[in-house]
Amino acid sequence: TDGTYWFDPNPDQRTAAIPSGKIDILSTCTHELGHAIAFSGAMDASTGNLPGYSFLYDKHATRMGSYYYFAGAEAEAAYGSKVPLNTQILDHLGNVSPAPGSDLDLDLMHGTPTRYQTRYYPTKVDAGILADLGLPVVGTPAADVVCKASKAQLKASGSAKLGPTPRLLE
Repeated sequence: TDGTYWFDPNPDQRTAAIPSGKIDILSTCTHELGHAIAFSGAMDASTGNLPGYSFLYDKHATRMGSYYYFAGAEAEAAYGSKVPLNTQILDHLGNVSPAPGSDLDLDLMHGTPTRYQTRYYPTKVDAGILADLGLPVVGTPAADVVCKASKAQLKASGSAKLGPTPRLLE
C-alpha cells in the first residue's frame, strides 16, 4: 500500500482526523464489500456486451444516449431519477463532470477518484440499489417478507435454541 492507507484507531467511532495524504481503509474495505454483496456486473461499459453470462446487477443497467444508468424503483426514489453508472466501470456510481452523476462522488460506491482524507458512507442510493436487487433493506418490501418469514419460523419452532458447543473450533 506504500503507506497510503490509514487505519482508524477507533473505527467504531470514526471521528479521528485522517492524516494528510492518507486514504481511510475502512471506507475502501466497505466499498469492496459492496462489490462482493451486490455491486457486481459483467457488462462491458464500452459495448454493452455480456461475456455469455450476467448478474442481476446487469439486468438493471440501461443505456440512455451515451450513458448507462441503474434502473430500479427504490434506487430511483432515493436519487430522484435513474442512477448514473460510471462510464468506465458500470459497477460504480457517478462520474467526473460533465458526465452525469458528479453529485455521487462521495457515495460509498462512487466511480470517481478516491479522495484523500475522506470517509465514505453508504447512502440511500446504495440502499435503494440493494433493495432493487432483492436484498432485505429495512423499510422495503424484501425486508418485510424476510421479517414476516423469520417471525413465523420463530413462532413455529417455539423459541430459539443454540446447538451443542463444537468440540474443536478451527
